[in-house]
Amino acid sequence: MSPQNELEDPLYIDLAKQTRSLLAILPQNSHSTRISSASSPKALLSTLSRLLAVPSLTVPISDLFRPLLVDLCARWLEDQEDLEERFVALCMLIENHQELFPILSAFLRRPCFSQGPLSFVEDCPSIATLDTIRLHYLLLAYYRLLRVNRLLPGDLSWPISPLSTLFIAPHPDLAVKYLAIRCHSLHTGMAEVERVRLEARVLGEPGVAECVISYGQNIDGSGVTIDGWLMPVLELERIHRAHDSISSTSNFYGDKAQSLTNDDLSHWTANIHGVLMFKSSPMPPPATEVVMTSSAIKALRQLVILTSLRLPTLITSPPSSGKSLFLSHLASMLHPEARDQIVTIHLADTSLDPRSLLGSYVSSPTQLGTFEWKDGALVRAMREGKWLGLQGY
Repeated sequence: MSPQNELEDPLYIDLAKQTRSLLAILPQNSHSTRISSASSPKALLSTLSRLLAVPSLTVPISDLFRPLLVDLCARWLEDQEDLEERFVALCMLIENHQELFPILSAFLRRPCFSQGPLSFVEDCPSIATLDTIRLHYLLLAYYRLLRVNRLLPGDLSWPISPLSTLFIAPHPDLAVKYLAIRCHSLHTGMAEVERVRLEARVLGEPGVAECVISYGQNIDGSGVTIDGWLMPVLELERIHRAHDSISSTSNFYGDKAQSLTNDDLSHWTANIHGVLMFKSSPMPPPATEVVMTSSAIKALRQLVILTSLRLPTLITSPPSSGKSLFLSHLASMLHPEARDQIVTIHLADTSLDPRSLLGSYVSSPTQLGTFEWKDGALVRAMREGKWLGLQGY
């Protein structure tokens, strides 16, 4: 591997240096003891993954170990521990780390989230007894998730009733009601003017009553609170600050040799020529027919980076030069359990029309004399989470 590739490969991160930097800002407590006592690189990654969900450590660990962030979060699918804390951490990170979205999607599709992160609300006989700080954290995470993708909770069939319960019942804490209304308005697609009216009816005049939100923790574990009325503005500031931190030059790599191997990574992580990607299954990928020349590695690496950022990609080259083979190879690496991950549509086909792409009503095979909707190739690929390849345009 060339020196340039070594600098870009997460396996060449200076793990010892980054760990020392983390320990330097941590107070002497059980967290620092767990990090110091890690017996191997693999054990250290497991420890960092668990501590990443701790509210006081989410930002420091994600900043110092950014090249390994996909692997640290992918490990959360290996067990059922600290689910609420991990949900909160993922929702905090997702805005500036689009590469984590497949992990978030898989995480939220676990059975424990089938009714959303607030399913316990309606099971509680007395809303007033629910822990206020817990609700602050979960509602703030819910708000962040909706800001990134307001359609996702609907796609997951999460009920809206826990949110409305918190401000209709209501919970005695003003900030809980305020956050619940904010989430409810985003979830339902409520118009801004309707949200303002709802807030005035439930909360009173904005800015008059005290609305204190638990906004996280400092590095020493002490709580951080903010004025809830300023929460949307402070959220934008937090996102811009995190974006500036990512954009700034950071030296994650030292002059030492490779500190990690692929065996140290999670089974849910694929290392594709120095780019860590989340796999939809911990299964090992099948054997490949691609010959990895230097030009092939360069092209595949560029394709992987664009895929991790969830960007539509235009691939051009002379006929029969390996475009489809490259896509099939990448799909087999990231979806080893799927045989038909790519849906290919040939746009040069003269019989192609909008109905075949989007869908149409067809005669029902089960109820004679009626019609039913049949998805087209484009909609079917979107619903099933498959890749869509458009050829010949």
